[in-house]
Amino acid sequence: MEQEKIKTIIEKILKESKPMMKTIDDIDNQLHSSDEAPNNDELLKMTRKAAGAGNNLNKSFLKLKGIKINEEQLKYSQLKVLASKDNAKFVSTVADKEASLYVKDIRLARNILESYVSSAITIISICRMHLKGEDTKVTGQL
Repeated sequence: MEQEKIKTIIEKILKESKPMMKTIDDIDNQLHSSDEAPNNDELLKMTRKAAGAGNNLNKSFLKLKGIKINEEQLKYSQLKVLASKDNAKFVSTVADKEASLYVKDIRLARNILESYVSSAITIISICRMHLKGEDTKVTGQL
């Protein structure tokens, strides 16, 4: 795939993911902005929103993960074929680095989405902890 097409796909996925990322950021800020734990209704709502946003973000993360793997392997193979055609010595570590560099933008976007998926999981865990009344036992605060 050409770099321009890759960038277009990345931009589209990140644009579609922005509302879910904002949801995660909003919930995270809400959880940490007060000294008092939210009530059970608020916690359940936060849990549902975080789960929904996290699941959608995970789908986008997995798309980018697959694209990254495919593009990196394709680039490596292209370099190997090119070296063979040119009767040049093929150096695997050099091709690995070049293929890795080729997918750097995909990797960055994938890592951003992965961080939000991780945040959603953490938010859900925190909300469950509060719902079970275990927050003071585990952290000693909140």
